[in-house]
Amino acid sequence: MKFDRRTADALYRVSFGGFAYAAYNALFPNSPLVPNWHIKCICYSLEEMSRQFETGRSGKLATRAVSNDLVINLPPRLLKSFLVSIAWVAWMLGRNPDLQIVCASYSEDLAHKFSRDCRVLMESHFYKRVFRTRLNPRKSTETEFETTKRGFRLATSIGA
Repeated sequence: MKFDRRTADALYRVSFGGFAYAAYNALFPNSPLVPNWHIKCICYSLEEMSRQFETGRSGKLATRAVSNDLVINLPPRLLKSFLVSIAWVAWMLGRNPDLQIVCASYSEDLAHKFSRDCRVLMESHFYKRVFRTRLNPRKSTETEFETTKRGFRLATSIGA
């Protein structure tokens, strides 16, 4: 079977699971991601949550009446933060560059790290090939960055 880059990129735009695995490889090329059921479960749940943000005919985001509560309770080092605070945020901004997203972590240093990692992913060759969303070079700080469509990701901590 011949690998078709355009088909894979189209899949990444609609499948968060596919995007998450490719994004991990783009951010951490020397550390392969080993597939596991919990990763698939988290990806599926996040993709289902994202369906409530569908673009209507008017171009405005329409919110469906769906619960958006999701609790992910797993031990440390099982990719919860990567999947939610980095990859999912980048994927959502790629699909809807006018979204305004706030990510809160228990510590300020961790909030900044996730923000930097998300920005690195969104500035990667992989991401730019998959999505048209671009970051606004005039609005890019350690705690907040903005897209050219005025969407943003704001990082904060519980104590902030």
